[in-house]
Amino acid sequence: MTEQKYKTPAPKGHAQSVAPAEQSQVPPGFERVDGLQLRLYWDKLEEALQALHRPGGIALAYSGGLDSRVLVQMCMNVGLEIEALHCAGPQYASAHSTEAVAWLEKNNVPYRVVEYNTLGIPEVRHSDPKRCYYCKKNALGRLKEIAGNRVLCDGTNFSDLREYRPGLAALRELNVCSPFASVRLAKVHIRRMAEIMQMEIPQKNYQNCLLTRFQYGLTVREAQLETIEQVELALRPLLTPYNMRGEAQQPLAYRLRYLAAPASEHGCRPELHIKTAYPLPDELYDAMRRLLAKHGMADIEIRAMDEISGYFDRNIFA
Repeated sequence: MTEQKYKTPAPKGHAQSVAPAEQSQVPPGFERVDGLQLRLYWDKLEEALQALHRPGGIALAYSGGLDSRVLVQMCMNVGLEIEALHCAGPQYASAHSTEAVAWLEKNNVPYRVVEYNTLGIPEVRHSDPKRCYYCKKNALGRLKEIAGNRVLCDGTNFSDLREYRPGLAALRELNVCSPFASVRLAKVHIRRMAEIMQMEIPQKNYQNCLLTRFQYGLTVREAQLETIEQVELALRPLLTPYNMRGEAQQPLAYRLRYLAAPASEHGCRPELHIKTAYPLPDELYDAMRRLLAKHGMADIEIRAMDEISGYFDRNIFA
């Protein structure tokens, strides 16, 4: 087996602030992560969760991403009774929902799948800049009804508060509890907690809501959502690097997106964005173009970039 030709870059902000020699002398959870002693914030989180103990437990808005999985695990660790509520619909990749539910079943977590098609909301279908707000307000409203008298929690973390996320207003309006954010636990800390608890794939790239793949102002068609899911799933083997022992690593983060193109048939054109700090080999580009051509995207632009998150939000206020 030859050395891999490209590597998955480490997530920005990943715990590297302590020298290896020093790390070996510090028990897991007591090392500094981003200048903070993780154990202090871990203890604060456990105290916040214990304060939620009530007859009937709590309901948890569960996406299946890392944050919500770690929150479920922490709730179980403190003996908190929970029911995970998972929204499923065309705006979410079905493969991700299947994986999310499988994790709950494997860990014996009570759950309920709530079918929810958000395209019925005009502001969402037409990609309003506040689409996340309208979507979350409706989805969480349904989950609040299911939760009844129980507290409804979600996995929003402190890092989310620093980004453009209109959906956060819906959390406040519906009085949804966000334990991670309340004790100032950021994404880098949650990843480290997952590693310490030996949870599965702590570095997994979560394939978020497919609606974020559309530039603001575009009208979303359900067929496009299906295409995004099929193409991204087909690309996964090509964008999965292997180490020198032939072991598969986590795939590079990538997104198939639709950008405005008034002259085209549907007023938009697709682009493939790949997050990588390393040059990708020409052979990989050729393989991706052949695959994309099979899905009717022969002329698609493939762009490598340092960061792919929040692509349509960067110039929203320009």
